[in-house]
Amino acid sequence: MLIVTILALFYFGMYIDRLDFSFGNIDEIFFEKLAVFLNSIAILHFVNLVLLLRNKYKYLNSELETSAHTPCYVTSMKYSDTNSMPPIENSTFETKTSITERRETCISSRRKYFRNLRIIYSQLHDVALLINSTYGFPLLCATNWVLISIVSAANYAVDLKGTDHLYVLEAVLWSIFSLTLMTIMAVSCSLAVNECSRSPLIVQKIMLRDDIDSEVMKELEKMFTQFQAMKIGFSACGLYRIDLSLLCGIIGATLSYIVIVPQL
Repeated sequence: MLIVTILALFYFGMYIDRLDFSFGNIDEIFFEKLAVFLNSIAILHFVNLVLLLRNKYKYLNSELETSAHTPCYVTSMKYSDTNSMPPIENSTFETKTSITERRETCISSRRKYFRNLRIIYSQLHDVALLINSTYGFPLLCATNWVLISIVSAANYAVDLKGTDHLYVLEAVLWSIFSLTLMTIMAVSCSLAVNECSRSPLIVQKIMLRDDIDSEVMKELEKMFTQFQAMKIGFSACGLYRIDLSLLCGIIGATLSYIVIVPQL
C-alpha cells in the first residue's frame, strides 16, 4: 500500500511537470525518490515495533487488573467450604494446620506472581530502550524530512497562489502524505507510553484492598517503585520526544508559516 501510494504521487508529479505517463523514467523515479521510500519504510517499521510493545504492556496491565479483582485467599476459602471431614481425634489440629499451610502457599504464589510481572515489565523496558537506541538516528532523519516536506509543500502552494490548480493539488497531496506518516508515528508512541503509565495506577488500586497480606504488600511497593522508575519514552537521539506534542508543534508551525508568509 505504501509503495502504491508513493508511486502514484511520483507519477502524478511527473505528469504535471512533463505531461507524460511513460514508464521510460522509472529509473529516474527510483534514484531520485529512494530516500523518500526508505524514510517511509523506516517510520512504518518503527511504528510496527512500538505497537507490538504497546500490546505487551496492555497484556501486562490486563493481568494486573485481573489480579486486582481476584480474592487473595481464594484457595483457603474453597478449602473451608469443603464437605469432607477429618478424623475426630485430630480434627482441630489438622484443620488449622491445613488452612494455615494453604494460606501461606497462596501468599507465596501471589508474591511469585507479582515478581514475575516485575520481571516482564523490566524486559519490556529493555526492549523500549533497544528500540530507542536502534531507531534514534533514523527517527531524527525521518522527522526532519517530514517537517521539511510539509513546509516545502506549503511554501510551494502559497507561492503559486492558485494560478495552477494541479500544482497546488500536488503540493497538498504531498503535505497530507507527510503529515499522515508523522501522525501515525506520534500516535503510536503516545499509545505505548500511555499504556505503560497505566501500570503504576493499577498497582495503587491493588494496594488499596483490605485483604492484602503484609508480605504481598511489600512486593507491591517494590513493584510500584520499579514501575515509576522504568517509564518509557521515544525520542530522536534524545533531542526531542516523539509524541503528540511534537505533532501539534509541526502542525502549528506549518499553519503559522502559511498565514504569515503571504503577508510579507
